[in-house]
Amino acid sequence: MEAIGKQYGISKQRVSQIILRHFPNADRYTRGSAIRKFLDEAKLEEASQTGMPLKGHRTALEQAQFDYLRRLKQNVKKKGLIFDLPFNMVEWNVVCPMSGAPIDWFASKLGKSSPACRLFVKESGYVPGNVEIVSWGAYRKYISENIAQSRASLI
Repeated sequence: MEAIGKQYGISKQRVSQIILRHFPNADRYTRGSAIRKFLDEAKLEEASQTGMPLKGHRTALEQAQFDYLRRLKQNVKKKGLIFDLPFNMVEWNVVCPMSGAPIDWFASKLGKSSPACRLFVKESGYVPGNVEIVSWGAYRKYISENIAQSRASLI
């Protein structure tokens, strides 16, 4: 039961509770395979409902994108903005739609090809349909052009 708990990220006590509730007549030899099948199905059902892929079922690119979304959520929460953006509702670009340059999801440092999240309407927050994944270099250029235009309109 301890191995099953570690594999699925739950306690031994929770594994025992699931066995008693769902497999009361299972002997100790059939319990392991039955509980693993049950937990696999439960995790797949949860993933389909929440839109979050399972960690064991992600490719390296999906894992990098998932980690980016997690870090983005942490930063947004610190700023006090709205963040209601499920993983499957983001258009995960591999090529920047603004510049046409490839986005490097595995960059170890921030650079021109690192991913950045652009908001169409800042007041709406990070919600589906209001974000676009672009390269950091293109986003920085877009921001500097907007600042230059707003300064020019003040003159």
